[in-house]
Amino acid sequence: RVRLLRASVASLRGIRAALQHCWVTRRCRHVISGSGKILFQDKRVKLSLSCASQSSIILRGNLICHSPLGDVGASRIKLGSRARLVVNGDFILGPNVTIGISDDAELILGGRKDSTGSGISCATRIMVNKRMTIGCDTIIAWNVFLTDCDWHAIAGRSWVEPTEIGSKVWIAEGASIWK
Repeated sequence: RVRLLRASVASLRGIRAALQHCWVTRRCRHVISGSGKILFQDKRVKLSLSCASQSSIILRGNLICHSPLGDVGASRIKLGSRARLVVNGDFILGPNVTIGISDDAELILGGRKDSTGSGISCATRIMVNKRMTIGCDTIIAWNVFLTDCDWHAIAGRSWVEPTEIGSKVWIAEGASIWK
């Protein structure tokens, strides 16, 4: 219990230090756990976190807000009820990235393992309805759309499928990956 309390206090201190660049709803401060932190490498990227009840963010690596292309903007992460975001290694989040995780859904980001980096450069949208996994050492260019769902019913077909993007993948500018 003492270790868990110390980890929670350390996470809260990390969040407070980052608040100058991060808008966090009150509920989000209580759902972030793990050994990683939210870091800001430059002032060009701001972050907005919105967390519904019983959602969780597990940082086993750092979520690094950084603009590798020099763009300026705010990124958003919105978690529905009981949604989970897991970051397993250092992962760069560029400006103008929108991540939406629906109720009871999960997004797993592999992060950096063997390469020089892993992350999203800028202006990308990820929408998760059930489960999406993005492997280690994956780089996602700008203006990319990723989802595990059609977002509407199609007669006789499943409209949601768990989606997995492997490790050491480069997703080029303008790509769309659907279930």
